[in-house]
Amino acid sequence: MLVPRNCTVNARAPAHSTSLEICVQDGDNSVSESLSRVGICVPWQKLRRFFVAIVITVMCTCLSVMPSLAHVSFEEGPYHVVVGWVNEPVIVGERNGITVSVSEDGVPVNGQATSLEITIKYAGRTFLGNLTPTDVSGVYEAEIYPTVQGQYEVQVTGLIGNTKVDKTVAPEEVLPGKVLQFPETQPTPRELQLFIVDLENRIRKTYVLVAASSILSLLAIGGLVFIYFRRQS
Repeated sequence: MLVPRNCTVNARAPAHSTSLEICVQDGDNSVSESLSRVGICVPWQKLRRFFVAIVITVMCTCLSVMPSLAHVSFEEGPYHVVVGWVNEPVIVGERNGITVSVSEDGVPVNGQATSLEITIKYAGRTFLGNLTPTDVSGVYEAEIYPTVQGQYEVQVTGLIGNTKVDKTVAPEEVLPGKVLQFPETQPTPRELQLFIVDLENRIRKTYVLVAASSILSLLAIGGLVFIYFRRQS
């Protein structure tokens, strides 16, 4: 606790009370003795409530900010652009979309559905999204079904007014469905595809081994028959 100059801090309990009070007494040598000390006492219970209120306020502020952290924003000239997923968290195989909001000094900018383009990128492959206006002013969406988990990139290009835009951002990562599945998790389409490919490879190897075994068996039988008839002759 910071104590002002010429001040003393006391923690005392009143004579007829069991609650603790925090007292601050300020002294000033330039005033008369009768007015040189002013005591201010605050019950500890009130101070505790005050501190609890501060903690709750900070926690609520943090919680209100957290959902917006998944979106990525950038400035382009006088415009503020925010890019993110329509539904979060983003789950593989579920219907979703990319949302783009444009504003200038806090005012939504309309009419950008045809002047802006978005390209969604993943592992060297690209998907051109078709932006359409929404019911919210200055907000546009492009539908997409993410089929693979991981980090996608979104490139925003075009014009906002006379300002050229060409920016690539990385919104929230796409997660597998098992993060929300209960009580049993289901394989993703990608996992099923890999399982089928692995099963096909194993079956193919089994066919090769069976064919090789059959050929060797036929050769062995043919050799025995040849030896038998040669001895008979």
